[in-house]
Amino acid sequence: MAAHLARHQSTTHGTRTKKAGRPAGRGAASRGWPAGRLSYAEGNGAAQLRQAMQNYYDELNARRDAIEHEITNIATAMQSIGGTAAAAPARRGPGRPPGRPAAAGRGGRAGSLREYVVGVLKSSPEPMSPRDIAGAVQKSGYKTKAKDLTKAVSNLLPHLSGIKKVGFGKYKM
Repeated sequence: MAAHLARHQSTTHGTRTKKAGRPAGRGAASRGWPAGRLSYAEGNGAAQLRQAMQNYYDELNARRDAIEHEITNIATAMQSIGGTAAAAPARRGPGRPPGRPAAAGRGGRAGSLREYVVGVLKSSPEPMSPRDIAGAVQKSGYKTKAKDLTKAVSNLLPHLSGIKKVGFGKYKM
């Protein structure tokens, strides 16, 4: 246990208690670091970094709010003199990349494989296999470059709400 603690002190903290015949370990001060860096080496750097990042974040938010306030003032001034200002862009949430619209539900985009599969299964009175669904999707006009449309359909089926697996490899709406 003592040997373990000595290794821990030496590798983690850079110091070690002096034993007979061995030199003491080199601490942070003996490495030539400036006195200001000692607290960073001892673990206070994370708190300082977090505080610096929080300050910068607050500064950016304040600048954004000031710019949005200026945009609103200019838009109202333009409207009062008879001009039209473009609508201010909506504020995005933190997780959505720019240019990507918010999801409008689980229906999928127009012409998507999801939409075609749901349409095929709604029109079929009996359960269908992924191979049958892929064939019916292609007959209904779905254009694809997929090498294996059956596999794409098989991968999609468990993620569709309202689709039930009714037997081995058979799905229905």
